[in-house]
Amino acid sequence: MATYVNDLRLKEIATGDESGTWGTSTNTNLELIADAFSYATKDCFATDADATETMADGVADEIRSLYLKVTSSATLTATRTLTLAPNTVSKTWIIENATTGGQSISISQGSGANVTIPNGDTKIIYTDGAGAGAAVTDAFANLNVGDLTATNIAGTLTTAAQPNITSVGTLTGFTSTGIDDNATSTAITIDSDENVGIGNTNPAYNLEIWGAADPAVRVYNTGTGSSSDSLLRLQIAGTTARNFIYFGDTDDQDIGNIEYNHSDNSMRFTTNTVEAFRVDSSGNVGIGTSSPSDFAANANNLVVGSGSGTEGITINSGTANYGVIYFADGTSGSAAYAGNINYNHADNSMRLGTNGSTTDVVIDSSGNVGINTTAPATLLHIKADSNSTTDFPITIENLADTLDVGIGTYGLSNKVGTSQTSDFTMTIGDDLYLACDTVRLPDGADLIVQENDSTTSAIRLTSDANEGFLQVYTDGVQKVQIRGNGDNYIIDNNFGIGTSSPAKDLDVSGEIRASTGILFGTDTAAANTLDDYEEGTWRPTIAGQTSAGTYTYGENAGQYVKIGNQVTCTFYIVDITEVSAGSGNLIVDNLPFTAANVTAGTVMDYYWGSCNLEYFDVNPSTVNLSVAVDAGSTICLFWETLDGTVNGLVAVTDLNSSGNADVWGQVTYRTT
Repeated sequence: MATYVNDLRLKEIATGDESGTWGTSTNTNLELIADAFSYATKDCFATDADATETMADGVADEIRSLYLKVTSSATLTATRTLTLAPNTVSKTWIIENATTGGQSISISQGSGANVTIPNGDTKIIYTDGAGAGAAVTDAFANLNVGDLTATNIAGTLTTAAQPNITSVGTLTGFTSTGIDDNATSTAITIDSDENVGIGNTNPAYNLEIWGAADPAVRVYNTGTGSSSDSLLRLQIAGTTARNFIYFGDTDDQDIGNIEYNHSDNSMRFTTNTVEAFRVDSSGNVGIGTSSPSDFAANANNLVVGSGSGTEGITINSGTANYGVIYFADGTSGSAAYAGNINYNHADNSMRLGTNGSTTDVVIDSSGNVGINTTAPATLLHIKADSNSTTDFPITIENLADTLDVGIGTYGLSNKVGTSQTSDFTMTIGDDLYLACDTVRLPDGADLIVQENDSTTSAIRLTSDANEGFLQVYTDGVQKVQIRGNGDNYIIDNNFGIGTSSPAKDLDVSGEIRASTGILFGTDTAAANTLDDYEEGTWRPTIAGQTSAGTYTYGENAGQYVKIGNQVTCTFYIVDITEVSAGSGNLIVDNLPFTAANVTAGTVMDYYWGSCNLEYFDVNPSTVNLSVAVDAGSTICLFWETLDGTVNGLVAVTDLNSSGNADVWGQVTYRTT
């Protein structure tokens, strides 16, 4: 009986079998042996899953081919395993991974080792046919070639890391995309710690470049586009460490450095081992300080100084040029120097400008200050823009005080002159305009404002040691006096507050506040002082006087007017619903003010008003309903005036239609 136990699954004919057909079986076996040396392509992955391909017994099969190109009609999304069966076949294959999806495939036969073939790669593998534990081996994983001579190697020659490559001689006509040393002396050294030395055969750092003639590193982007940048990148794996660029010499390898601290996102610059300046995470710059953002927020973009000793900034200009500080709110025209400070070294003057001007204030080389003039003639020289009577410049000069204040152009043809021991005399051709916070007079001195030579109509400001006061005279008669001691009056004239045409002695357009009240006529009694007026709202509620009960309302509201101690209240409570019944007299509570107690010895116990009750069972003999405020309380009671019988009070239980009952009322009473 024939078997197929060989590694190519050829038909093995038993002795005496196939008489007359032996030649046919032999020819088939020879064809299958030829297939074992052929090239074939097979779709081994019809789905995106692991697959098994079994070599057929005694018939043609792509799996038997020496070079097998593995394809997939499915797009693979992960590494998939291709199992070669049966697991008793020991054979060599050249397998190309031509599957779709860019994934690797893993070649397996049993539980032993597998071989992974990346997408697009080809590997020579062999199976050991060891049954359930069968393994697959990469035939070239440990290929040892004694001597390799190649006259033409096309494409890319890739090799894994090698523990030792001895002499390879000189390679001519050789190019590579990696490190290429085709010289006869050492150019680059990579030691066992993977440190790289250029010009140094014993590097102590990851990269060292040594040279006697200005060794340099150049990063050159050959592109010419706007995004053809060059980069030097220093990066950490965490978020709190630092990046450094060190500047050193033979005495100190890091005497200067540039540091980026990721813990607070600051850039720091060090010279001579001391931090010189810092740019913090807000972009604020500190020179001599490590915390510029701690200073005033409006002026901490640049902070200079350590806070210890004398600190400063110097602007060094030419002997005939300017040193300038500009304050800008734009980039063109005068906006670029809206405010400015200029030092002119040509004439040694300091100039301050505002609103685009550069000469609003000038301090000349003699220390004279000019406002609106570039040539101050005195210690302080102020010049107006025009000759307007409301546009006066002022010049203050003279150490001897023979001239203290001048008005007009320099020369002072219109002047105010004084000394500290004489009267202050003003000679004014027309009007005098005073624009000042304070006019000070010595004790007993007067300031009199009068027209021309009039002595009968004037305004007089005067003072003594204790107070100042104002007096107004008309035709020689004093009409108005305002004094600090309260002796104030207006005679024969109406006085208006908030109005320019008062119709009465006192005419106020607006509100009047009197802290202790208002008296009328000649009455001076405190009890007759009108000391309060108030309007407002309040929220009335009903209840039983003995037990309150619980009631809800469709609406309840009240208003009041209080004049002095007398209060008038109006109220209504409608659509009263009884939730739980109260007992005793019907009361309305929550009056806005407590009623005053009745004076001892009188018979008045209540304050009376009018009311209306709807859906209450009042006594049939009732001829009148009244509401009364109980003295000393905030409640109202409701009285029934009966016809020929004793008067009574309405009870809370008289409410006879829950949800419909209404109470209306008005009452006037006195409060404390």
